[in-house]
Amino acid sequence: MNAFSRWTFLKASSAASTKPALLCGILLLAVGLADAAAPAELPPIRLSPKSADAAPERRAHPQPTVPDGAREIPFDETAPEPTLTGPEKERGYLLFQRPLTESIYPNSRPLAHERLEALVAFATPGEFEPVTFALYPVRPMQNLKVRASSLNSPAGEIPAGSIDVRLATYWNVGYPAYTTLNTYRRVPELLERVTVHSSPAGECQWYWLTVHVPETARTGLYRGTVRVWDDGFGQAIEIPLALRVLGFRLQKDPRKHYSAYFYTRNKALYKGRDEAFIRQAADKDYQAMIDFGLDMLPTLYLRCEDGKHITLADAGELDRMLAAGLKGPAPVTADNVIARIYRDTTPGGNRGSHWRVNPLPPPAFYERVTDLFREFEVERKAKGWPEFICCPIDEVDASCKEFGTMVYAAVKAAGLRTCATKDPVGADASDYAPYLDIWCSQPYSVPYDRIVSRNRYEYWCYPNHNAGEIKDRRTMCKGGRMTYGFGFWRSGYTTLIPWHWCWPSEPDPFDYLRGRFSGCGQRVDDDGEVI
Repeated sequence: MNAFSRWTFLKASSAASTKPALLCGILLLAVGLADAAAPAELPPIRLSPKSADAAPERRAHPQPTVPDGAREIPFDETAPEPTLTGPEKERGYLLFQRPLTESIYPNSRPLAHERLEALVAFATPGEFEPVTFALYPVRPMQNLKVRASSLNSPAGEIPAGSIDVRLATYWNVGYPAYTTLNTYRRVPELLERVTVHSSPAGECQWYWLTVHVPETARTGLYRGTVRVWDDGFGQAIEIPLALRVLGFRLQKDPRKHYSAYFYTRNKALYKGRDEAFIRQAADKDYQAMIDFGLDMLPTLYLRCEDGKHITLADAGELDRMLAAGLKGPAPVTADNVIARIYRDTTPGGNRGSHWRVNPLPPPAFYERVTDLFREFEVERKAKGWPEFICCPIDEVDASCKEFGTMVYAAVKAAGLRTCATKDPVGADASDYAPYLDIWCSQPYSVPYDRIVSRNRYEYWCYPNHNAGEIKDRRTMCKGGRMTYGFGFWRSGYTTLIPWHWCWPSEPDPFDYLRGRFSGCGQRVDDDGEVI
């Protein structure tokens, strides 16, 4: 942010702290007046002595080797090499910043207007607000450290412990899709809590600072610094950091909800871990879901091991989720149940992908489906569990609509609300419509006007394309920003349920190029902390 933009931010946000629309307009005006001269109220970046550092050493997770035969498709950087100033040459790196919707790759080159003079942001009480910056080094970085101070104001303090400092670490990820394993791209994939880091010359390092503004924070301008130093330069760099706490709270649209696909006690993630570690890590996972805004339970899975009773997989985890503060309803899938009943009632039957069954099951199959789900509903209510919204079979092929619709009708007859992972404007949508309460599709395919003019269905979205399926960062970051932000707000859809909260491949959850797929979502470090 240039000097005029900083000055306008500080002056205008004070005058318009209760008028966010005006504030946004003034900030946009400031960007357009980038070359105007005006006094700067934030100090410039300056040098300071290195100080003693008591933070425990935490380095980035070690990375697996590239499999034989895999070929890299690096990011195509077209920007020219930047010309460093004298002070930048002396310290060995350039500091820069770009929008959150634009990734910084190992070989990214900063543009002139991206040079960093200060870090500024605004947020409301209770909000998590990201502030990012990057280093473009022309020498190896040796034991690089980044530390944020507390933010202080006459109105109070935001302690340093409320600022989470993480490094965006680069990983070799299958590219261009999650099923691609023979070609890959090195991309920023995880945000690791790294306190000391070494890296080669020419490889950008991208830091994310997430400020959690206290619920009790009073309106005002809070100031602090971000200090950067390494062994290759004799002094530390101090970057001014200013955060304006606005005089209002964000309001939640009560019609909008957030969930996620999820596997409890994930075998790939927790392989080799003992029970104490799993329970500790799971508790932190559930808290992270709440912190990141999930206000609805993630997906749960129904099973039928004996062919006679439906059970909830890892039922104890539901109780732990509820104790952590996650709330119902709970989206559940029941593919295991339907598969078991099909085997029991249809001797010699075959089931292919996307529920291509041959032959169709006898009437006794559908009757048993209804009976077992009705019995399970009685048990669910007796245990005090929240409502289960059932997707009995996932992504049924359009050619199998006779089987699919009858399964949905059987579950609906048991008294459950049903959800289908189908496009509501697809060729077979009208066949499923009588037996559904919720459409769950990948695109926002139904027009807003049609949704709001009718009350028959809810519409959910699982945006696979920008939640890990397509590995192009423009799709994931810019497309994801629209899907999760303005697009969701304006769509008429009520719930986002992306695939996937955590989807690692065996045998190593940190290896994106071995196994059956190049996964996505969070990971867990050796302390059980969410990455």
